[in-house]
Amino acid sequence: MRRLFRRAGAVIKSLRTLDAERVGRFRQHLVSLRDYLKNNWGSLTNYGHVHRHGRRISSAPAESGMTHLVNQRMGKRQPTCWSLEGGNLAIVL
Repeated sequence: MRRLFRRAGAVIKSLRTLDAERVGRFRQHLVSLRDYLKNNWGSLTNYGHVHRHGRRISSAPAESGMTHLVNQRMGKRQPTCWSLEGGNLAIVL
């Protein structure tokens, strides 16, 4: 990632303004990705390692929690009920 960041910086000097701005945004995304990985390294799952050791990879607990939340919020008797439009937006996000 560091090499890609440096090469993108070297290329910027030879580009037109619009292209240089795009490459600059790309470099900023690389910095954001690096920071995210550094800050969350301990909680990231190495799925390849898990799979190679014969362990299951499942998102069932997260899906179950989300289904429960959506079903609860879509109920008509709930004090904080979502409309169909709001429910659709919640599922997309």
